[in-house]
Amino acid sequence: MAIIRSSSAELIAFFETGDIPTADNFNDFIRSTSVYDGSLPIISGSAVSTGSFGAVHTSYISSSGIVTGLSASFSYLGPNVSVQNLTSMGHVLPSIDDTYNLGSSTKEWKDLHVDGTANLDIVDIDGAVDMASTLQVDGALTVSVSDTGADVIFHSATANEGVHYDASEDELGLLLTTKLKFHDIGGGEEIFASANGHLEINSGTTIDMTATTIQLNGAADINGDADVSGTLTAGTLTMTNISTGNITTTGNSVLGNADGDTHAITGTVALGGTSTVATDKKIQFRDTAIHISSPADGDLAIAADDEIDITSTLIDINGNLDISGTTLATGVLTSTAIQVVNGGLALATDKKIQFRDSAVYINSDADGYLESVADTGISFKIGSTEQVMLTDGVVAPTTNNDVDLGTSDLQWKNLYIDGIAEIDVLKGISKVDSDLIPNADDTYDLGSSGLEWKDLFIDGTANLDNAVIGTLTLTSISSDFDPTATNTYALGSTSKRFSELYTQTINASGISTLTGGVVYGTETKAVGALTPAIPVTFITIDGTKAYALADGATAGTIKHISVKTIANTPAGTLTPNATAGAWSTAAFSVVGQTLTLLWDGAGWSIIGRESGAAAATGVVAELPIIA
Repeated sequence: MAIIRSSSAELIAFFETGDIPTADNFNDFIRSTSVYDGSLPIISGSAVSTGSFGAVHTSYISSSGIVTGLSASFSYLGPNVSVQNLTSMGHVLPSIDDTYNLGSSTKEWKDLHVDGTANLDIVDIDGAVDMASTLQVDGALTVSVSDTGADVIFHSATANEGVHYDASEDELGLLLTTKLKFHDIGGGEEIFASANGHLEINSGTTIDMTATTIQLNGAADINGDADVSGTLTAGTLTMTNISTGNITTTGNSVLGNADGDTHAITGTVALGGTSTVATDKKIQFRDTAIHISSPADGDLAIAADDEIDITSTLIDINGNLDISGTTLATGVLTSTAIQVVNGGLALATDKKIQFRDSAVYINSDADGYLESVADTGISFKIGSTEQVMLTDGVVAPTTNNDVDLGTSDLQWKNLYIDGIAEIDVLKGISKVDSDLIPNADDTYDLGSSGLEWKDLFIDGTANLDNAVIGTLTLTSISSDFDPTATNTYALGSTSKRFSELYTQTINASGISTLTGGVVYGTETKAVGALTPAIPVTFITIDGTKAYALADGATAGTIKHISVKTIANTPAGTLTPNATAGAWSTAAFSVVGQTLTLLWDGAGWSIIGRESGAAAATGVVAELPIIA
């Protein structure tokens, strides 16, 4: 029989039978120590039993149910121990190291509560891990397996901050403003995102970046000192405070920002690329009065309180130059483009604006005078077309009959010419206040046969060698009025006659004085028609001749016919177109015979005849004879 040793002699009798004492028998068993050597096949008791052992060594604990309320200060439990509630008053240790499992793949513990240190050689966690205290891992910590992965989250005391490894994105994130600290917690060496899209790298003293090439693909805003011992290549470099030796940039650089930072440059800055100064900030020299800035978009200002000195063998300005003050050029100012001077251009005393060479220039050779000088000619153009050329002694249009001197609305006041003015057409002259004398006598015409003057008004004497006048109105004549040829020109015509002619004496061959003092001319006819409008017709008869007389134009017209010569007989015969009275023909055969006729509007009537026996058929004997 197995032996159960106890400090209570009273319990020995109970264990010799193999039974476990009842509750009443365990009053002195609570504080005792007992040992069971494990040789007993079974220890059994009632469903509810209480007791106390110093130590229990067993390979199996079984009951009809599950043992509950098993409590030990130090227990050794063998394999296959099924306990519902196990309270240990001391250590719970396996009997062999690295052999037994606490649970299995199919029988797992629900929760493990450890208020001390869990010393685990390997931790394999398939689910979530919630730790409220310090986790110390002395060996390697592996989360998930390759090509599978698992998320790891470190929560922060601040909501939504912490560390998150997202296996699906292959990303380790410091959430929101969570900082990655270096050297110590709470120190100034850190990396964090102060806002969305804004990453900050801070250091209490120095940030040292060492690499063959350090590439920043974006704008770099450095609020502290930047010590670059090698080459810094930047697309755009913004520097808010510069206090250093030499700076060399091969890319673009931006000096200043919208906050108005000041840059103190104590060394040399060599810019290999574009340097940009933010908005209207300045590059200042010496003091605030000397600076370079852009006061507005598209404008560049260079300011100095005394003088801006630009020294070079060639200064090339590609654009418009706006100078609001005085410009003093002691050398040659050469321009390859057209210069626009909005405010005016002033040249000192007799200085010149020179073109091409020293012989072509504009200057003021004396006060109040402007002088344009060229060694060959001065051309005046409209657009690209030359209009007028001024050469030595000549101002001439480039193209003949092309350029006007004034217009009908804008006229020159006075024209002074002490030479010859060759003008094709002279128009719009209202007055001539001096003599108008031709250059040579009897050479030039005033008008022509095809282009005549309309009216000629002369309040003096018109000295004309010859005058061909279409219509002449005379108020008085103070000299002889003679035709240029005898018996050639008429004074009036058959259709246009003078109304009245007042004269003291008429001396003319063959002129008759008629009623009203109207005097007409004569004609001589050898044969044919006589002119009714000419009052006197002299006929010359050479043998038998026939004469005709047409109707008169006006009633009262008188026609006088006289035989001037007769060479042969019989005589000539006159047959009028229409006669009045008892006659139709008249025959002339003796020199000196005359016949006077009157046109009464319907026919010719005989009002007189004389000198001879001119036969007149139907002549009334009582008709008076006109001598």
